[in-house]
Parts: sequence; structure tokens; C-alpha cells
Amino acid sequence: MQSQVETISLVQLIISYFMLFVAFFVNYTENLKLTKDIIYSFVRMSVQLLLIGYILKFIFQINNAFVILIYYAIMVLFAANIVKERTKVKFHMQI
Repeated sequence: MQSQVETISLVQLIISYFMLFVAFFVNYTENLKLTKDIIYSFVRMSVQLLLIGYILKFIFQINNAFVILIYYAIMVLFAANIVKERTKVKFHMQI
């Protein structure tokens, strides 16, 4: 199996961030006053995507199923914890 890294050109990156400009346009036309929130979310999203790209590249270069499964389990646990914290429903386990 040959390993390839998919690169994204500057044009593709600009196209992918087009929705940001749509959000700014809606914010401006509707006078929503969400500019700071949009910028903060944009920066956070960009940093998260960059970091996860490097982390996944590193993990898949290891080429070890056990390490990949451990990483997957950690991601699932973090995601479940985030969902649990964001919901108002209390989870009770009965054994």
C-alpha cells in the first residue's frame, strides 16, 4: 500500500473558506453583531484542522493498528464527554 499525502492548493483553501465570507455577509446585512464570534470561530477551526492534520499524518505513518485503535478510543471518549457536558439530560448507569 502506497502512502500519499493529499495537498490543498491556495485556490482550494480560499474556496473552502468561502462560507466564512457568507457568514460575514449575513452578519453585516442583518446587523447581527457577531463579527468577533465569527473571527474567533474561524481561527479556532483553522488551528484545530491544522493540528489534527499533523496528528493524523503522524499516527498513520506509524502504521501500527494498536496505536491507531488507542488514538481512536481516546477520540471517542473525548467526543462522548463533550456531548455529555453539552446536553441537559443526565445519564445514569444501572448495573
